[in-house]
Amino acid sequence: MRWLYGLLVAAALALAAAAALIGFIRLGKRTYELLPPAERGAPVALSLQAADGSSWSIETLRGRVLVVDVWASWCGPCVISLPELNQLQVELAPEGLQVIGLSVDEGGWETLHPFLAERPWLRYTVAVPRDGARLHDTLSYHPGLGAVAALPTTFLLDRRGRVAYKHVGAVTRDDLRPPLEKLLSEDR
Repeated sequence: MRWLYGLLVAAALALAAAAALIGFIRLGKRTYELLPPAERGAPVALSLQAADGSSWSIETLRGRVLVVDVWASWCGPCVISLPELNQLQVELAPEGLQVIGLSVDEGGWETLHPFLAERPWLRYTVAVPRDGARLHDTLSYHPGLGAVAALPTTFLLDRRGRVAYKHVGAVTRDDLRPPLEKLLSEDR
């Protein structure tokens, strides 16, 4: 009988921990306000590695509004955001939007190739940072973007390549559409 009591206590504790974790995840979602152009910093300069191993710079996309989503394939909220970001790419590319998935997976392309092969519908650019210093499995630093303390973290860059908006946590089209519409209408 004592073992049954212990089992019930363990189950109750597990449920309480799960509820607390779910609450923490919800509270962890943070959306910042769109920065006015005068308050945006210097343009972001990131060197990225493409799937074929070649290097390219985010600077080559100046003139487009960028969604830079820092994510990892093992991150549940990151994976939930993939279809949302993909739909934004499909809908808003004609207006000058480019989505970039910046993976911080420890295995780099070795990890990403099989993951992406299972998602052939993904239409936006996925890259690995060449100049980001990995501080921990879920922490990284990217020049111009700064420290990323939680995954996913999504940045919106204006047409000049400056960070204008930041969102921490799983993201939806509805989260990003208002600031994106403002950014897409700037500097036209």
